[in-house]
Amino acid sequence: MEVEWNGEKEQQHSDQEDKSNSFPCKAKRRRITTRRCLEDFTDTHAHKDKQSKCYKCRQGAAHRIQYAFSVEPTEQRIDAIIAISSTQGIQPWMWRVLKVSNITR
Repeated sequence: MEVEWNGEKEQQHSDQEDKSNSFPCKAKRRRITTRRCLEDFTDTHAHKDKQSKCYKCRQGAAHRIQYAFSVEPTEQRIDAIIAISSTQGIQPWMWRVLKVSNITR
């Protein structure tokens, strides 16, 4: 898909994206990249869309943990990252950073 920007045409990033780290997403029933998974997850949480398949996706959480921390995604780490990301209310930003930084321990 081409997009015109400032008079120049360029391809959408999804066409140029490295698809070597793609995986079969069960929720979406198609192959997606870790980058796409992360973008969808972030958008879902930014809009607080609890009906989205990505809101508490365990499969995506496992891929995001591997991508972000380069560690094996255990059940405990998946539970922790989902709990942190789905926490409602106003949480201090630093609290979330500390919780996420403890994922690799």
